[in-house]
Amino acid sequence: MTINNAVARRIIKLMNEKDFTQYKLEQKSGIAHGAMDRIFAEKIKPLP
Repeated sequence: MTINNAVARRIIKLMNEKDFTQYKLEQKSGIAHGAMDRIFAEKIKPLP
């Protein structure tokens, strides 16, 4: 499992616990929609 996979899974778990949508999380955190999409789509390259 890559770091990105672990982060995405943790974010999704917390979103489910807090009843957050991706949009609500982006608004509360200030993370851009494109960045959040890349995290969930696993397009960020894993660390070496």
